[in-house]
Amino acid sequence: MPVDFNRLIEEAEKRPFSGWDFSYIDGRYVEGKPSWDFAGEARRMVQRSRSMLDIGTGGGEFLSSLSPLPGTCCATEGYAPNSYVARDRLLPIGVDVVFTFCDDNGLVPQRGALPFKGGIFDFVMDRHESFVANEVERVLRRGGVFATQQVGDGNNPELHEFFGKTRASEKGKRPWNLAEAVDEIESAGMKIVQKREERMSSRFLDVGALVYYLKAIPWEIPDFDVRTYRERLLEMHKQILRTGSFGVTTTRFYVQARKE
Repeated sequence: MPVDFNRLIEEAEKRPFSGWDFSYIDGRYVEGKPSWDFAGEARRMVQRSRSMLDIGTGGGEFLSSLSPLPGTCCATEGYAPNSYVARDRLLPIGVDVVFTFCDDNGLVPQRGALPFKGGIFDFVMDRHESFVANEVERVLRRGGVFATQQVGDGNNPELHEFFGKTRASEKGKRPWNLAEAVDEIESAGMKIVQKREERMSSRFLDVGALVYYLKAIPWEIPDFDVRTYRERLLEMHKQILRTGSFGVTTTRFYVQARKE
């Protein structure tokens, strides 16, 4: 068994993951970028707003990059370890971080209402977190904007096939794509301003980067474990040595809407 394989796996397993920070695999996982600039759009909205909410802030990495933030700025996070990271990062810059539960978009919606009064935010931002459109509409001021970038349900099909998993095996889970999101947002009474959806090519350049990625995103391959899938990981390692990378197709969509 190649020594490099063992080293890559061991290092990936030992490396801690905190917040929503993938810098450890920068240059080792090359993610395709959509044609829109979510960060740029969000920064423009931040500059125009007196109050904003970031739904599912992770460790607050993305939100803090948009500083200076509005005078009233709140964030939610439903994963307890991330919420502590977010508070350490965001409280010093004036952001109130609220621990609140969220479920993936599917049959089970967000558990409970957003813990805020109605009509108090000029801007609600959501980057890769589930949302309930009626709740977003409720907390927005009239004329306020909701902007979200989401991961579509056709994400990483090559990865699921390689590990013998299929999205079809997720019984009862409804589609999650641009059309579904637009329908929810419009049904909540908001007007769509922009909507886009794209599929991009992304690449893992070594098997350690893949192990770290799957450790950070456990819902991607729910039963993933290095020991269980060691033979498949070795096969991937050999494939990357032959071809230079393991390619996957990533899906993203973007919606911007306004409360009338």
